[in-house]
Amino acid sequence: MDISFNLREKVARRLLEDNVLDKMKLSEDQISQLQKLYSRNTIPPATTAENDFQVGTEGHWRTMTLAEVLVILDLPAANIPISGWVEVSDTWTYASASTITVPTDATLLYQKGDFLRFKQGAGYKYAVISAVAATLVTIIVNTDYVVANSAISDIAYSRSLEPFGWPDWFNYTPTITASIGTFTTVSATGRYKISHLKIDVVNVVTITTNGTAAGTVIITAPVNIAGVTAWGAGRETAVTGAMLGTSKQSATAIGVRDYAFAYPGASGRVLNFGTSYEW
Repeated sequence: MDISFNLREKVARRLLEDNVLDKMKLSEDQISQLQKLYSRNTIPPATTAENDFQVGTEGHWRTMTLAEVLVILDLPAANIPISGWVEVSDTWTYASASTITVPTDATLLYQKGDFLRFKQGAGYKYAVISAVAATLVTIIVNTDYVVANSAISDIAYSRSLEPFGWPDWFNYTPTITASIGTFTTVSATGRYKISHLKIDVVNVVTITTNGTAAGTVIITAPVNIAGVTAWGAGRETAVTGAMLGTSKQSATAIGVRDYAFAYPGASGRVLNFGTSYEW
């Protein structure tokens, strides 16, 4: 991410002249850097307008608020709302249930793992960014807040651990298969929680009629598994009470076996388990 030196000088001037340092927890080194930037500043004082910072490179520029700039510079600020959300005035449009078209260059502002909040009608919707391109933001799909083909407004993003109103857990719809054979009747539920680039997933698989399924029970993950492994445990809760173990089946799926690494399924069994992994 490129931020012009001119921008850093403007940030220094705004912070030092508006006397907000007393409200911020800055190290001596950070304060020293701000003072050095201020002393080298040859541009006019920053205006009192909220949107007066130009960020970008190679002809791609966007106007940003002081709050947005301070997030990029990784500086705490008293004027970032206590809610933890940074509001943006961009125009977003629906692209698909998992993608949103945004102004270029989105990579200067958003990143993988950012929390999103927006409206499509009444009430906020929430999502987590999984990828960012110049004009496209991809989210992890959840069934609680579906991105519809309608206008998007009241947009904000956050890198706080728990911004105001954040739902914490999201539901998703997993798909169930077996490494050998097929199920006759099976269903599943799934929930996930994002903690930056770590995800916790909780699943319940109900096997009504097992059919020819054998080997490993495979359940799709809410977002791709980036690390070399995934790990978790659980229990069969309807018939045997057997302990279960989970692991990375593929980049997109979690595998489930019992404690003896045998097939955990049969007609009438219910598999409850949780898995954590890097995404």
